[in-house]
Amino acid sequence: MGKYLSSKEILNDQETKDKLNKWVSPSIRAGFPIQTVRKYFKGNGRVLDCGTASGEFLKILYETGFSDVFAIDIDDYVSEKNRKFLKDLKLADLSYDKFPYEDNFFDLVTGWCIVPHLENPYNFFREARRVLKPGGLLIVTLINIFTPSHRKYFYKHCDFPGFHDRNNHIALFPKAVFKKTVLRDFDLIGKEYFISPSIFNRGLKAKVRRFVYNIASNSNRAKRFFDERWGAKVAMILRKK
Repeated sequence: MGKYLSSKEILNDQETKDKLNKWVSPSIRAGFPIQTVRKYFKGNGRVLDCGTASGEFLKILYETGFSDVFAIDIDDYVSEKNRKFLKDLKLADLSYDKFPYEDNFFDLVTGWCIVPHLENPYNFFREARRVLKPGGLLIVTLINIFTPSHRKYFYKHCDFPGFHDRNNHIALFPKAVFKKTVLRDFDLIGKEYFISPSIFNRGLKAKVRRFVYNIASNSNRAKRFFDERWGAKVAMILRKK
């Protein structure tokens, strides 16, 4: 989504607003978020989608049986075609503002591809916990910095490819940092990995990778190995303590 912009710059940047009004992330297009939600969240509770952008995930939630869907974002980017699936949209800076909802209000809070963009992700996690009911779920995606390619890149450049100076990713979580901060308030009950379809579609190496992955998919253990190795993003499924 381009270079890093501060909260104030985002609000004043028309190009960003035009992009987000049409934006549908690759993971949403592939069906990864709704598959993850349906795997871990049973029923039809009250849902808050954070950083909702064009609102494409709101439509998918509605079409799969959710009727009590709320959204929050720094500005209103929801497209006209998706607005009808939304019960309510609130505007807030997820890095600094208190979420405009009462305590223990939601059964499920989601944040697809939003946490790595936040200047203060810890405010986001604290507020998500506050507005969740006891035992409620928070599902967020983070960039998977633990893949072999990320490790090799770090050894060579002392940097991560998912956080280069041409994109707007600024928040990353090594395992110990995630444990010391986020897991103080949540129990980690699962991880799911999103593998970009593009890694199976370019050249001979991609064809071999697809062949290997198709075979591995017959075994949960083997599939998990390659998911962790090739997953571009990891969804953390968290239950409020």
